[in-house]
Amino acid sequence: MMQDKMNVADIRPFVRYVHAFTLSDAVRFVNVCAYDHRLVYVAAGCGQMTIGSQTWPLSPGTLLLWPPGLTYSYLPETRQTLHLYGVNFDYTDRFRHLKRPIAPDPAAVFQADRLIGPVCFTDLGALNQPLVLERMQAAESSLIAMNREWTEQRLYFAEKTHALLRLLLIDLARRLSGAPQPDDRLVQRTDAILAYVRQHCRQPLSNGDIGRAFNFHPAYISRLVRRQTGLSLHQYLIRCRINIALNLLQSPGVRLGVVAAQAGFSDLNYFSRCFRQVVGVSPNHYRSQHTKPGQASSPAAKSGKQVNGSPGSISK
Repeated sequence: MMQDKMNVADIRPFVRYVHAFTLSDAVRFVNVCAYDHRLVYVAAGCGQMTIGSQTWPLSPGTLLLWPPGLTYSYLPETRQTLHLYGVNFDYTDRFRHLKRPIAPDPAAVFQADRLIGPVCFTDLGALNQPLVLERMQAAESSLIAMNREWTEQRLYFAEKTHALLRLLLIDLARRLSGAPQPDDRLVQRTDAILAYVRQHCRQPLSNGDIGRAFNFHPAYISRLVRRQTGLSLHQYLIRCRINIALNLLQSPGVRLGVVAAQAGFSDLNYFSRCFRQVVGVSPNHYRSQHTKPGQASSPAAKSGKQVNGSPGSISK
């Protein structure tokens, strides 16, 4: 299929699917090709990602963007679970009549003539290639909002999701165009703060505790965190705890109160409220949809998904 030429200013994305998903060394997704564009954000976990002939490390805050037709594989580290947000989309609404998510195919049977919405940017060539960007925590709040809209499906959810993705893509284009970026020293300082929060989030942890750990006023730390992630310090702490809970909820034998406590929440009701605000569904609903492989209710068992190069999820 011939590529449509376009400029960044012409981006009017059509979102076909948004979801939060998890992968582990036991459930991989390898050697597949997608028919539309993919944007993926790493919320938690570590591993590697291969797109085409290149391999990149994955860590919290990594954002990936790639065009259709390229072979890709997710490779979580051993005993690691990757918590990811994914978006299937086109840069224009030319194919908006194709509303249903379109599953990627194994590379061996991929049909290149079925590509949907391939484009060529004439003013920003970087968007024509796979992109892997680190320290993109500022994108997390947008992806959480898109996932919540797609999950709850309130009035005009699709229109709002398209708009949220357009804003995110414009921010990416600014970054790729060489727009001024935050001072490297501030970025490194903020990275250290975020790493500290992720490491200690299971413990009772206040803004004052974090401020004392770095000998800065809590308000200053919160400003740094918001500048890099779009979230306040407390909101980022909650996100870290929810990411832990997402992993624990995949084990059906662990009681909800234990999940909350191990994730750093001292109150079950507060945990449930925070979980719904971030994920868009209740902890019990999430658990019913996401359990460890081998359980009857695992994603693979429920939907017939296969891994390691076989037909897989519409969403990955």
